Amino acid sequence: MLLATLGAASLELRQLGAAGLVASAQTVAGRPTELTIASEAAELRLRFDPAAGRLGLASLAGHGTTWAGDDSALGGALWIDRVQVDGGPATTIDGSGGLRLVNASDHSMTMLHSDSGLSIALDYDLESGNAIIHRATLANTARRA
Repeated sequence: MLLATLGAASLELRQLGAAGLVASAQTVAGRPTELTIASEAAELRLRFDPAAGRLGLASLAGHGTTWAGDDSALGGALWIDRVQVDGGPATTIDGSGGLRLVNASDHSMTMLHSDSGLSIALDYDLESGNAIIHRATLANTARRA
């Protein structure tokens, strides 16, 4: 299992297998990838489903309260308004589909949105005081002819 620690907090990437969770740092084609970010008092789990091209919230718990759990429907974990390609109509990328996972590590995921060519890198860090820092980097990968 990949495990990087910061004080009592940890970051880990787990690959979901048919028999449950299998620790791995590699993305296996066709299987959901789960990113878990855990501080002393909070845990955020994101799940990328390659079959649906969807990034969703698997669970969110903090200070003894579960805000979203495994039994709940996967809610969107991404929302980017007014994405335009070459002056075309604005669209919203909501994480519900059209994404392809191109890279994953123990603290980040990079996806490519198929319709717009937008690269979306999500990176997570932990800081003291149970802070989970979320950084999003967007890059236009569409090539003009």
